[in-house]
Amino acid sequence: MHKLLGIMLGLLLISEPVLANDNARLVGTWRLASFDLEFQNGSPSQPYLGKKWIGYTVFAPDGRTISVWEAEGREVAKNDEERAALLRTVHAITGTYKYEGGTGVTTIDVASNPAQRGEQVRGYRLEGNRLQVTTPWAPNPNLSGSPVTRSSVKFERVAQ
Repeated sequence: MHKLLGIMLGLLLISEPVLANDNARLVGTWRLASFDLEFQNGSPSQPYLGKKWIGYTVFAPDGRTISVWEAEGREVAKNDEERAALLRTVHAITGTYKYEGGTGVTTIDVASNPAQRGEQVRGYRLEGNRLQVTTPWAPNPNLSGSPVTRSSVKFERVAQ
């Protein structure tokens, strides 16, 4: 029994650096390359809200991330209606992250959209200086008929 407990403890100690190494591979500043919606029914993917997005995501060595993105064509608002419309074309979050073996978990504690707070599980694919993050499939209430979609976000590393 003690031998089994020792082996299990050893495996746990060995697995911790793997998680740290996966997180370390993300550390740096990433430029948003694309922010698209994919449709489960096979319809062609399209830019989120039909717009090109610009922005950056930073993964810090301490396990914190921060993202600020905005859609093209935003202009200074002149009234309350225009200020409200601007909220649909900005994404800003910060929280902690863990990356391991193709799955990422971000625990968001501050967000431009309060519905995003909490734990967010995403698929991650990291290849060199390119990162793709994919959300789970879900009905999209922002589109007519609430089709099942997922977001596919691609980044390019600009600094480590």
